[in-house]
Amino acid sequence: MFKIVRGFTFVELMVVVGIIGILASIAMPVYNGYVVRSRVTESILALSQCRSNVSEIYQFANSGTTVGEDGWGCGENSTQTQHVSVISTDVDGETTVTMRNLGDGLEGKTVQMVPMIDDDPAEIGDIPDHINGFRCEPGLVNGLDRTHVPNSCR
Repeated sequence: MFKIVRGFTFVELMVVVGIIGILASIAMPVYNGYVVRSRVTESILALSQCRSNVSEIYQFANSGTTVGEDGWGCGENSTQTQHVSVISTDVDGETTVTMRNLGDGLEGKTVQMVPMIDDDPAEIGDIPDHINGFRCEPGLVNGLDRTHVPNSCR
């Protein structure tokens, strides 16, 4: 009398392990990119106070008003979070965030928000005028690669 053997052979188990390895090698870079973009999104959200302050000053300040570098009142050089190293502004209200703890050698990378009037970057001489929106882009100095920038900022 023969006994029926049930189970998997070693070859079948190795094929399954190989398939799982291939799927993991495809999924890990996608997952790591997602993690970096979510960390960058936190940094961009830290700029929301700057967007409000810059818009308000452009709209309600008197003609001839000047604002110094890092003088827009939105936590420049003092705001720090887990992924934000420093926030800085220039005289025209262009806000730059320098990021940290992003992983994958991305320390010190920057993203900037540029205030826009119609289709042109705003300049301090435009006060008083209405800011139509902000253009989000990798920073001019040590800018973050576009592949790591969230879709809302491309």
